[in-house]
Amino acid sequence: MKARTLGIGIVWTLIYVPVVGYVINLVFGYTPFGALFYHSSAGELRMLNPFEDWATLYFAFMYDQWVINTFSDFALFLCFLLFFPIWGLGWLWALKVKWGGKLKFPIHRNSQGKNEIKHKIPLKKKELVRPPALPVGTFLDRKISAPISTEKETETTSNTIPTPALSQPNVDELSAEITSAIKELGERFGFELFRNVQLDNFLIPLVLATDTKALLLKTLTSNNEWIADETIAEGSDKPTWFSSNGIEVSPFFEAGQAALSLAQKEPESVIIPVVVVVKGNIINAETMQPEWQSKGGYVVRYGEGLPENLMTLEKLLEQEA
Repeated sequence: MKARTLGIGIVWTLIYVPVVGYVINLVFGYTPFGALFYHSSAGELRMLNPFEDWATLYFAFMYDQWVINTFSDFALFLCFLLFFPIWGLGWLWALKVKWGGKLKFPIHRNSQGKNEIKHKIPLKKKELVRPPALPVGTFLDRKISAPISTEKETETTSNTIPTPALSQPNVDELSAEITSAIKELGERFGFELFRNVQLDNFLIPLVLATDTKALLLKTLTSNNEWIADETIAEGSDKPTWFSSNGIEVSPFFEAGQAALSLAQKEPESVIIPVVVVVKGNIINAETMQPEWQSKGGYVVRYGEGLPENLMTLEKLLEQEA
């Protein structure tokens, strides 16, 4: 942030000083900041002393009894008086402008140096790939809930294997304290918080947005061990994550679909899907990060979320500010 502040200050000064000097020279005939070279009355090219006019004004006021009594004199005095306040206000205004959004760079370069379009998340159906092997005992206590039927069960002549149902834990249930803390964190980097945003069939609990960018946040708030998987199995239309409590639709997929929906409504904005691990642990996060980034999104941690090799939410907001 210091480098940005200094850079904008230098650029603003290089623009402001010559413009003010030109206006004063054009209106009043003085060159308070000078020009590098000028032609003398004899036609010679000479270097101008930028303080020459200041010396002229000083001697005129001190020794020639020059007084400020005309409109032109008052206007010149006012220009000098307001020079530094206007310079400071202009610098402050330039700092508040999101120049990256104004220039509308649609292409983002991620940490691997690959170009990607953030709001476009390609989806392709493919064969389900078995998740990486886990240590023995990881899922000894795994409980998969079976479908609940209100109708009377009927006997069948053939033996069937029951299919596990997708569990629907409330992964987005956030406490008021966590919501308030994320709101303050977003405001520190210039983001405004919106809650429970409905985009088509997807409910996004938190959205951090500026005029040109929106981060769609799906959150994990239960102390589960997760195996993330973004593949779409044959015969299915959604990828699933696995946990000790069952199977759930990928929150990254849901955030990505919501991002696609919002991108159609806001084509000039950058839409970024994000999963925030508030509690729990994603076991295979390290192997999944390249795939998440290739689809233009992030999985980050906040609070008690694991693993530690995930980027923090604060670091992401600082990066995208």
